[in-house]
Amino acid sequence: MRGAFHLLFATLFANLVFVHGASAEEPSKFNVVYYEALPQAKANVASALKAEALASAKGHGVAEAKVLKEIGREERLLVYKALGAEGEPAETSSAAQPAAAPSDTRRNGVIWESPKKPVPAKAVWVVTHVDVTPEYKDSTAEALKALGAANATLNGHVQTIVGQQLNRGNHFTLIEIWANRAAFDAYQGAKSTLDYRTKIAPALGSPYDARLHQSVN
Repeated sequence: MRGAFHLLFATLFANLVFVHGASAEEPSKFNVVYYEALPQAKANVASALKAEALASAKGHGVAEAKVLKEIGREERLLVYKALGAEGEPAETSSAAQPAAAPSDTRRNGVIWESPKKPVPAKAVWVVTHVDVTPEYKDSTAEALKALGAANATLNGHVQTIVGQQLNRGNHFTLIEIWANRAAFDAYQGAKSTLDYRTKIAPALGSPYDARLHQSVN
């Protein structure tokens, strides 16, 4: 009887350990928040967003925060927040005033990412909203993962992160970080990139929206 009790206890303990380990492996998440400031206020809004992002990165469930400005249209700003284990912070656009339009928050679960590397100060961040029709959701997820793996073999690649929108599984956020513009230009002509664009073209539900950014200094 004692042996049976010990066996039952050991089985229950093993199951508890398994469940705890599974919860620790939950996918990481990130938010991207799009802002559009009035052109004459872009510098002030960028500074305010950066101060807010730095404050949020000191806790509040945020593991990393970055403020980016779109190359060629610096009044269009983006805040990237990698979320920590503490949960999701409340997003606020109070810093982005005066605004030309309401902010737009996209919450994503990470489905693939390459190993993290130091990001050069002049790195080019390519943030793409990939919208496909629902029947192509799974094949697009696989195509994005394959693109990320191919990106990691190219010169000048810093990191690729593939996110799937939490409330719309057929919408994705693709973040590609390149060391400089030359590395990005080479990536555009790479066979793996052209194959990916060809593969997802029939699946697109809206134009492929890739925007180039650099960090707000």
